[in-house]
Amino acid sequence: MTLCLVLSGGFSFAPAGIELYERYPEVRQACAEVGEWTGTSFPALLEEDFTTRPERRSEAQFRQIALSFGVADVLFRMGVRPRAIGGVSLGEMIGAALTGSISRQELCEILLYSDKNVPDTPPDGRELAFGGLMLPAGEDEQFYVGDHHPDIHVGANNFGTLADGSRILMISGYREDLAALAEELEKTPDRPGTVQVYPGWGALHCPLNQYIKDVMAPYLATVDFRDPQLPLFSGRVPGRVDAAGVRADFVENYTSYVSVTFLHSELTKFGARLGITLASGTAPEMNRYPFPVVQVQTPDDLEEAMSTMFELGVDFR
Repeated sequence: MTLCLVLSGGFSFAPAGIELYERYPEVRQACAEVGEWTGTSFPALLEEDFTTRPERRSEAQFRQIALSFGVADVLFRMGVRPRAIGGVSLGEMIGAALTGSISRQELCEILLYSDKNVPDTPPDGRELAFGGLMLPAGEDEQFYVGDHHPDIHVGANNFGTLADGSRILMISGYREDLAALAEELEKTPDRPGTVQVYPGWGALHCPLNQYIKDVMAPYLATVDFRDPQLPLFSGRVPGRVDAAGVRADFVENYTSYVSVTFLHSELTKFGARLGITLASGTAPEMNRYPFPVVQVQTPDDLEEAMSTMFELGVDFR
């Protein structure tokens, strides 16, 4: 049985990782390195709550990166050798650093460049946002996006089809348009979908983010992407990605649709039978994985991951 690391695109807004930091020197070392490269303060950052502080999103990302690096290093020290890494969005970026396509410091420098150089809003000054579109079984998303609402886009399919046949899609667009759609649905009983708009975090995987790509693409063209030393899979294109594919995924991440369920199918084709997801990204119960997945957020989770590998007879060395 094959072990893979499965890295989500999410990151925790709530405090995260302090127990891991206190227990493992590898986590403390990773936090120290990320702190040095980014000018952020650990371990204080682990106890910060960013739920209502969107202006500090980059710090939440750096926390996720540091904890992911640290937990991976603990696993490596324990002799755990995943056969592949899969990720979407920030998760694939972390995977690129863990597989040697870029260095860990280069990843931090890319996000620092974005934080310092990308405007808060597009040139038209309108606020962008994202939300969750919840669709009951049999309901097509096309009424909610596209021709009916041309500035609302499906950004990601994070959850697939749930047990009752319903689906949850991540949608992005102008905040006023998403709010209008949510209000419209409350007044339209023959359209059973519902929308929840999230506060203050901008659009994700959306063509309206072209202004971000315009800033980042020239910078990313200067980064020395290398072929991953371990198979790396994304939620955007089939098969394992090479250096050119990693660069393309970084560039296209701002404006292109990604699918977690597509990533899962690619990992399954590769032979994944157990996944470990690092730190406090999207929780496994929020996804429908085709194989068991253990999320490592605490020292107890690490022990559970090791026990699960032995119980399932996973080849991890």
